[in-house]
Amino acid sequence: MLSSSNTLLKSIKGISPSLNTLKNVNKHFKFKRSLYSKSYSVVDHTYDVVIVGSGSAGMRTALGLSEKGYNVACLSKTFTTRNQSCVSGDGINAALGNMHKDDWHWHMYDTVKGSDWLGDQNAIHYMTREAEDAVLELEKYGVPFSRLKDGRILQRTLGGSTLNYGKGGNAKRSAVVADRIGHSIVQTLYGQCLKNKTLFFDDFYVLDVIMEDEKCKGVIALNMNDGSFHRFQCNATVLATGGFGQAYSVTTAGQGTSGDGLAMVSRLGLPLQDMEFVQFHPLGLYPYGQLVSEAGLSVGGKLINGNNEAFMEYYSPIAKEFSPRDVLSRAVAIELSEGRGYRQPNHDINYILLRLTDLSKSRLKREVPTTYRLAKEMQDMELDRQSMRVIPSAHVTLGGIPTTIAGQVINQKNGQDSIVDGLYAVGGCASVSVHGANALSGNTLLANIVFARSIVNNILDNIPIDNGINTMSSNAGAESIMNLEKIRFNEGSIPLVQLRNIIRNVMHKHAGIFRNEASLRQGIQMMEEAYRAFNDINIADSSIIWNSNLIEAMELKSMISCSLQTLHSALNRRESRGCHARSDFQDRNDKDYLKHTLTWMEVQEDGSTQVSLGERPVVMTTIDEKDCSPVPLDERKY
Repeated sequence: MLSSSNTLLKSIKGISPSLNTLKNVNKHFKFKRSLYSKSYSVVDHTYDVVIVGSGSAGMRTALGLSEKGYNVACLSKTFTTRNQSCVSGDGINAALGNMHKDDWHWHMYDTVKGSDWLGDQNAIHYMTREAEDAVLELEKYGVPFSRLKDGRILQRTLGGSTLNYGKGGNAKRSAVVADRIGHSIVQTLYGQCLKNKTLFFDDFYVLDVIMEDEKCKGVIALNMNDGSFHRFQCNATVLATGGFGQAYSVTTAGQGTSGDGLAMVSRLGLPLQDMEFVQFHPLGLYPYGQLVSEAGLSVGGKLINGNNEAFMEYYSPIAKEFSPRDVLSRAVAIELSEGRGYRQPNHDINYILLRLTDLSKSRLKREVPTTYRLAKEMQDMELDRQSMRVIPSAHVTLGGIPTTIAGQVINQKNGQDSIVDGLYAVGGCASVSVHGANALSGNTLLANIVFARSIVNNILDNIPIDNGINTMSSNAGAESIMNLEKIRFNEGSIPLVQLRNIIRNVMHKHAGIFRNEASLRQGIQMMEEAYRAFNDINIADSSIIWNSNLIEAMELKSMISCSLQTLHSALNRRESRGCHARSDFQDRNDKDYLKHTLTWMEVQEDGSTQVSLGERPVVMTTIDEKDCSPVPLDERKY
């Protein structure tokens, strides 16, 4: 609980860090000896392209390049197909028009409105225009989409999707595979990658991106299987590492979603963008928050409060359960905070119900089989007769590494954007930005696929196969190994799990669905204390092979970095927009805050952190106004 976390933080506040430091390490990085290890085993690799992360974004990038003959390595800290994309069950949006007349311009309008006008309209134009080709290509690769009787892809309604620029009712725009679209896409892409000879390195934890002479040269990674270090030299490095949802105590995010890629970029002195925007999913499985697909709402499910009311009509009278996630999550949070939830005996968390009892068991098993199984296995519920217990759960971290439409990482110096040579980002770790202040259901998977394709096109145009491989200096990666060794041999007094629980509770309380200035300032203070306390964590196991305690410590440091920048960004944005809801500034303020937030984090000599803030303008124009007109600012209501 937070009370015990606060007490612990107060108790560790005055402790001087007792971090072990390496001494007499060979500065020339010959990997021979250190104070703690007899020798290092280091392997150098050369590839045309190295991709870090094997979710839908990383896998689609790998496939596109492998098909064209590029020598591609895909690194993953778990088994390749165990990633966050696999839990996505809602669908992937595209204006295919299989259920009724549809138009990608309507999809464009919905996405801009869903982003609360913080999404860059040139990127949204590109994504929605390319959506149909991207989805039909997935069909060609073998994704087993659910089908209509005539064989066309079945499409459902997800929150925020409308017809005729919001005037024609709800749109059935999301292509589905029952309620397990993410799993199906990942498995299909994996098979295609193997066919095209992509090389996968499972259980490789990437320590850092290597930059030399203002150019990305590759990465250095730890092979958890045998404790060896590996340097991957390449001409293009693609980060597809996902978000940092594990920084929250109640989350849909998997264990490995710890913000490693974002922290790596931050350590390079590059900015992160829009970190304040963290979307909560309304259907987290009670009490821990595992993801329940919005497919349950698509097939007719209702959200029910403790008064047995379908309450969404009070918050969103037109769209109701088909409202965007931020609207749904706020409504659920208000119902619970005002005492209209249900309470389980011996639990502190209230919940509401997802009711699907109007559907037959056979239909439930056919259309939402994963949801049906979760209810049975986790809550002992029969969904045709009983309602599922759900709570809001931290879901998508919308900010990340700023990129161009082509996926190139952006740096900013003296207020001017510049491209980081050889470094790309895509998926949950990137901020293009199509989602802006809120992502529409079905658009997150779409963005992964569309912008992965865009990176492939950029590399094909600019980095030919026979261009020679960038090589690193002999010292490259030395500091990364030293940093790992410092953590590995730390013998502090604070258990890792205790500090992790503190961080996750701080984020859930102080950077949750509703925020205010006093709470955010307190959260920043507590997170800074936690950062200093990290130097006094205890790593009980000093081995290098399959040391899960060590990997979790590295992940925890990444989460703290992301969390600090989230809290500072949220404090700075003194308005409410999309999923950033300030109880002390409840209105959207386009005059002062129609802009992207940039953050840089530096570690000072005394071990404290300094988060600096900047900004980038939101792109309010499309790629070609003859092809697609911009969407003017308007009130956002559903």
